Amino acid sequence: MQSVQQSNFEKGSDAFKGSAYNDAGLFAPRRTFKEIKPKDLPALQSQLNAMAKTSHDPFTHSSAYFGMTGRNGLWIYGSETGFVLIARHPNDPQSVLVFPPYGDADVNTIKEAMDHRRFPSGSVELARANPLHTRLYKAAFTNGKTPHDFSTKLDWAQPVHLVSSDLIVDRDGPKFANLRQKFNQAVRQGLKAEIISTNEHRQAVREIVKRWAAQNDKPGYTNEDLTSPTESLLQLMKRDIPVSISGVLVRDATNKPIGFWLMHETPDGQAMSLARVSIGHLDGIKGAAEFGAVKMAEMLQARGINEICLGGSETSTLDNFKQKLGPVRSMHLSSLQIQR
Repeated sequence: MQSVQQSNFEKGSDAFKGSAYNDAGLFAPRRTFKEIKPKDLPALQSQLNAMAKTSHDPFTHSSAYFGMTGRNGLWIYGSETGFVLIARHPNDPQSVLVFPPYGDADVNTIKEAMDHRRFPSGSVELARANPLHTRLYKAAFTNGKTPHDFSTKLDWAQPVHLVSSDLIVDRDGPKFANLRQKFNQAVRQGLKAEIISTNEHRQAVREIVKRWAAQNDKPGYTNEDLTSPTESLLQLMKRDIPVSISGVLVRDATNKPIGFWLMHETPDGQAMSLARVSIGHLDGIKGAAEFGAVKMAEMLQARGINEICLGGSETSTLDNFKQKLGPVRSMHLSSLQIQR
């Protein structure tokens, strides 16, 4: 999972030059500001495949991640050699996310995008930034003032973790003691899992999310905040865009759906965790979340995928759960409010 996007401040890549990039049709010969629709995500994935090489952040490889995060608006600004992605904040209509540049784009490309007449209105957050580059970003965007780092409701408030499907399936050693215990509890309670088929399981996934969102333990989030990420993925899966979103559904002993995990399998043989919900605990079931994690790892291992990015977390509780899965590498991301 180390192989991702080129460094924000490194220049020079000929990876996109040539007919393969031009055939994607995202850019004119000059720098272009373009809205990305669901139908454009396969073309965007082609661009990410070519340019997302050595980033601090694995999710820069996933068009499905940007499609989900940018479900209220997603744009691209740049040319055939470099670009930036811009999204309406999924939980805040008054805020805009700008993601670190690809290829030979840099902070000046971000400034050009922000000056463009089509740039969406609202406050601007530089999102998912490598903390090693924070000083450089601050220097570029201060305008004589000192911008501040701030906490975010999105999925990098806690570190991003990478795990191994092989290690999760084996579950050997003291690091996986809790996972083994919880998984065995779930097995004894008769839990089962199946690979998700969009047509067959769409309603079951929605029922799980609806019940989970109805619990009054998520202050600061609306029902739309909680349900729309999964709904956006279901719509992409229904349209088969991108073609490689997959997942597992967990059922209890009575066949009631109690959890799911949706992943995007990127073309370079990695998997990105996009949405996960487990509600077995609401019915007194032990280990349902851990059971789902093991079954997800088994599914990916069977497909030859060992590197899984669990992403970051909004809360320490969710981060604690991901720690049970034995991260092999973890990284911090930061947010920075920038001046328009």
